[in-house]
Amino acid sequence: MDDVLTLVRPAVFAVTKDRPILFSALAWADILLTLDLGDIGGFMDKPFYDLLLLRHGVFLHRERAAGRLQ
Repeated sequence: MDDVLTLVRPAVFAVTKDRPILFSALAWADILLTLDLGDIGGFMDKPFYDLLLLRHGVFLHRERAAGRLQ
């Protein structure tokens, strides 16, 4: 995958297996759905730069509340 992401502020957290997933999602997605609360749980339900990290249920609830799901 090409390197298409440059962060303007440091992203400091422990080296984990999920860091490549987080940075790839940051480069290509608006929302990352995950149930992994262990490694990246501190970023849940709030923006990491402009990327939202949400649990599946929270995402579905937000989409229903916005009228995008029935």
